[in-house]
Amino acid sequence: MNKPLLSICICTYNHYSFIRQAIEGVLMQKLNFKIEIIIADDFSNDGTRCILNEYKEKYPDLITLLFQEANVGAVTNWIQLIKKPVSKYIAYLEGDDYWTDPLKLQKQVEFLETNEDYAICYHRVNLLTGEKIEEERINTSLVPLTYTILDLSHYNLIQTCSAVYRNNKNISFEILKKCTVGDYPLHLLNARFGKIYYFPDLMAVYRIHASSNWSSKSNTYKSIKFAETLEILIIEFFDNSAVSNHLKKQIVNLYITLYNYFRYEIEDHIIAYKYYVRSIYHSEENALDYYKNFILIENKLLLLEKELILIKNSRVWKIRNYLMSICTRIQKLYVK
Repeated sequence: MNKPLLSICICTYNHYSFIRQAIEGVLMQKLNFKIEIIIADDFSNDGTRCILNEYKEKYPDLITLLFQEANVGAVTNWIQLIKKPVSKYIAYLEGDDYWTDPLKLQKQVEFLETNEDYAICYHRVNLLTGEKIEEERINTSLVPLTYTILDLSHYNLIQTCSAVYRNNKNISFEILKKCTVGDYPLHLLNARFGKIYYFPDLMAVYRIHASSNWSSKSNTYKSIKFAETLEILIIEFFDNSAVSNHLKKQIVNLYITLYNYFRYEIEDHIIAYKYYVRSIYHSEENALDYYKNFILIENKLLLLEKELILIKNSRVWKIRNYLMSICTRIQKLYVK
């Protein structure tokens, strides 16, 4: 039997209200090549599996179901899903998003087939919040564009529901397992092997809703998780200084945002200073300015210790010692 040229991978958990629309958006595609649909469900308990079994019964040769026997978490469910295909290309879709253009996959696969130096192609999407639909704000160009991994390392350009990429078995799934945010690392790892093409067409909808695994989370939670992922990516791309430096700039901005949040809104100085230290670790070019601010921080920590009568194995004392060790290193390097 001939292998499918493209695998559509759908990741789902408790998407009873949305999964039917996601699958119908796949089934409406007009194609001149063979596909398969693989759906991984992370032990849904809201009736999602009844809908999936219904479609499996109707399209037994087209649809493969991967049912987790217990809730394994979004990352594990997703990795098991995207490792499954043996096809040349993969299109990935969350079970609460959907495609709107019946020629979406035909356009994207045709492009990759005729442009072997490209690893990924993607397009603009609409954002749906409740009943309100609007165009995304990241990709606004109305003409096709070509990007590289260097562009992608500035920030994530690609909405997951828009991407079709080459099924490259050389990417490190071990790296993906460590990341708490999956799509951005996947795109970066794929972009090592080719360029990125942008279609200006609006061909999908990314849904923002209260039960979403990601979009429903607070900005602070997302910043923390994204920073954790960037820490891993900075190490992974250590051999590419340009990419690594752009990732460092991203993480510095995140840590400064978290520092300001915990210091001024939550007033948890200990957590705030932890993020301040991390921002310094990734920002040599601003080290001297940060060192000057550390003098003020050190004084605040001493006052806080005295005020709370904290013992020397306290969190404040440990943070103070960590701060001072970094200060000493920076002082030797930058302060004359």
